[in-house]
Amino acid sequence: MGVIVVCLPEYLSVRGVAFIDRVIQEVVDQINEDLAIGGGKIERPEIKGIIFNRVRRTGYGILRDQQRNTDNVKSLPDLGGKVFENYISESVKFPERSERRVPITVSEYSTDQRYVDELGKVTEEFLNRV
Repeated sequence: MGVIVVCLPEYLSVRGVAFIDRVIQEVVDQINEDLAIGGGKIERPEIKGIIFNRVRRTGYGILRDQQRNTDNVKSLPDLGGKVFENYISESVKFPERSERRVPITVSEYSTDQRYVDELGKVTEEFLNRV
């Protein structure tokens, strides 16, 4: 069993990643304590991956503060290797199109195609991890 964490590349979200890992352990410990009466036990689900979402791009790559935040997660001993290589950029068009029920794949804009490509890469990486 595993968990995929979707995270914004922002300070508080990044701080929450390590917190999620601790909470998972606490919940499993509590459940196992309750199940001990009947001799049962559940295994702790492992964080299989961390996907960064709504990443802001510049002409030179990711915004500096967001890059620093993603690097902070990558440096965590237990979680760093679980950060997906691929990420999803921030896009206002996706929510707008969703509300109007217009698929983003029927667009002539290159930014939409980049977004579709990013979704495909994250999906492929997700399937390889799971």
